[in-house]
Amino acid sequence: MQENKIGYLFIVMASVVVILAGIKSASAILVPFLLSLFIAIILSPLYHYFKSKKVPEGLALVLVMSTFLVVLALVGKLIGTSVTDFSANIAKDFNKKKKWIKVGLKSEDVRELDAHHRRQETINLMRMGEEPNFIKERRQDKKV
Repeated sequence: MQENKIGYLFIVMASVVVILAGIKSASAILVPFLLSLFIAIILSPLYHYFKSKKVPEGLALVLVMSTFLVVLALVGKLIGTSVTDFSANIAKDFNKKKKWIKVGLKSEDVRELDAHHRRQETINLMRMGEEPNFIKERRQDKKV
């Protein structure tokens, strides 16, 4: 009787491994399908709301899709702005002390292209272990 339980346990474990391997190999198809299913479930109440207000099916579908795209664009804009602001502040270890360096779009009222070039120059200097000029100038101002 004990041998049957052990054999059954091994069969169940082998089945789980086979199922998980199948899911992993089918992930290229399964992930987009599940994502689209999730989006459809989220948007179906809005579609049914438009249908209850006697909006034709085609127009209701266009309204739901356009609303989804607008919300998606707004979320993308929010994330893009957050990443830009975050990358404008760079943490660097100078002499074993972490200091925040302000570089980028919002420093010294510079234009975006100029800010990009300055940011790249600063990052390259820091990678080579040198201090950027504006840090050297600030240290000289503090010494005086």
